[in-house]
Amino acid sequence: LFKKSLINNRSAYVEYFLGIGLDLCTLMDTHNRSQRQGNLLNLYKDTHAKNRNEYIETLFGISSLTTIEELYEKLNKFVGAFIEPIYSSYGNDDAKRVGIDMKNHVCVCCQCINVRTRPSENYKHSLFNQNCNASLYTNDELFRDLFLWSIFMNMPEMGKIFLLHLQPRICAALIASAIFKRYATGSINLNYKGKFQNQALEFETYAAVFTNKCYEYNQNLACELLLRQILLFGNITCMQVTDLE
Repeated sequence: LFKKSLINNRSAYVEYFLGIGLDLCTLMDTHNRSQRQGNLLNLYKDTHAKNRNEYIETLFGISSLTTIEELYEKLNKFVGAFIEPIYSSYGNDDAKRVGIDMKNHVCVCCQCINVRTRPSENYKHSLFNQNCNASLYTNDELFRDLFLWSIFMNMPEMGKIFLLHLQPRICAALIASAIFKRYATGSINLNYKGKFQNQALEFETYAAVFTNKCYEYNQNLACELLLRQILLFGNITCMQVTDLE
């Protein structure tokens, strides 16, 4: 029922399930990293199949999403090159990151980059099995993944629910704003462009409110939070996301 509520964009049901304290990993039937790959990709595809948002297909390209690594490529494209892999079986390989950066930000028409930088399927599968080893998939990581899913799939109300369950919510709100700004830039439909711009402004406002509350509590801590690397979001900082916007 929880998964159906996600796919059908029933944010009230999702909020209720989380409010009564049910374990999120149990609800999603995801307790380790080896389960995450298939479940997360299926969530993206099932959501698209149910809602058939053509503009999301055009902007996000969900029909081409076949591996967990491609989710990182989407983050790199829409958030920026500073973010380190959080969806990757081959880890934090600088050479591969540079290749992805070039493909997304320098030469989008050059297909050879994609061929040269992507490791073989056997290599990826081998490293993925070595790195996972049924290691626990934390609630924080699952909340992050569901938050990013809701933003990429243009479900801002759902995203707001998951945002409140994230500790680094300033960074998360800025990432959501950055994604919606990229969506607005890529939209040729004026109605969608305006909608994405408003959603970007809304999440940017949330980030400002969170920052102001921190500043009222402790000025030095607030400044530190803006400069601190956020491990949950690929060691990016709030200032880097703001600069990318």
